[in-house]
Amino acid sequence: MSRRRRRKRNSKAALIIIGIIVFAAIVSAVGISLKDFIVAEIIIGVIVLAILVFAVVWNLPINKGKRGEKRVAKILNKVAENNNGYVINDLIIPGNNESTSQIDHILFTRRGIFVVETKNYAGRLYGTVKQRNWTQVLAYGNTKNSMYNPLMQNQTHIYNLEKIIGNDVECHSFVVILRANLDYLEARDEVYTPRELKDTIKEEVKNEIYKQDQIEEAYEKVNVYKLNPIVTNKEHVKNIKQQQKNIENNICPRCGGELILRKSRTGSQFYGCSNYPNCKFTKQK
Repeated sequence: MSRRRRRKRNSKAALIIIGIIVFAAIVSAVGISLKDFIVAEIIIGVIVLAILVFAVVWNLPINKGKRGEKRVAKILNKVAENNNGYVINDLIIPGNNESTSQIDHILFTRRGIFVVETKNYAGRLYGTVKQRNWTQVLAYGNTKNSMYNPLMQNQTHIYNLEKIIGNDVECHSFVVILRANLDYLEARDEVYTPRELKDTIKEEVKNEIYKQDQIEEAYEKVNVYKLNPIVTNKEHVKNIKQQQKNIENNICPRCGGELILRKSRTGSQFYGCSNYPNCKFTKQK
C-alpha cells in the first residue's frame, strides 16, 4: 500500500475519532442522555428531509406551470371583475374531425374576447411568427429543444372558438411566457410576460366596442363546454397526437383541409391550407 493511501485512510480514521469525541463532549456538556440526543437528532433529520422534499416538489416544472397559470388567471379575473367581464380557465372545446383544443384562459369583455395561452418555458427562445417550431436553448447552449409555435397553437384555439361563438365578437390572441428569456424572439411583439399581459389588457379593455348582452351571449355559448366537458384530459392528449400525425401527412389540424405546397412572395416554399383564406394555417417545407 502506498504512503499516500495510508495517509488518506489515517486522516479519515482521525476525523471519525475526533467526531466521536466531539459528539460525546456535546452530550456530556448539555447534560442529556445519549438516547434523548439521538431522538432529537432523528427529529431534526426528518424535518430537514421534509423541507428538502418540499423544495424539490415545489420547483418541479409542472408545479411551476400550475402556479404560473394561477397567476395569469388572477390577473384576468381582476380585469373581469372591474369591467363586468367573465373568465373561463382550462377549457376543452371541439375542433375538426374529432380533434379538440385545450384553451388555458378566455377573458370576455366589451372590448372583445382575449384568448390566452400560457407556457412555462425557461432558457432562451428563438423563433418567428411564421415558423412552425421554435427552439428552446438551455444549460448555456448545451441543450436545445424544439417546440410547436405557441402563436400558431393559439390561432388554432381561436379558429375553433369562433366556430362556437361566430364572428360577431372579435378574438384577440395573447401568448404568455412565464420564465424564459424572450429577447431572442423575432415574434417578441406578440408574446408577453405576465406583467406585460396585465398592463396591456388593462389598457385594451378601456376601449369598449360591444354591448354587454353580446358578451354575455358569447360567454354562455362557450361556458356550455365547461359545464359539460366533451372529453377527458387523457382523451385530449390522444387527440393532440393524432393532430401531429395529420400535420405530418399534410392534413390541416384546424379545418381538415389539404396542406398544399405554395410559394411566398419572396419565392420560398411552404405548405398552406387548401381552404385559404378561411383557414390560414401554414407549415414550413
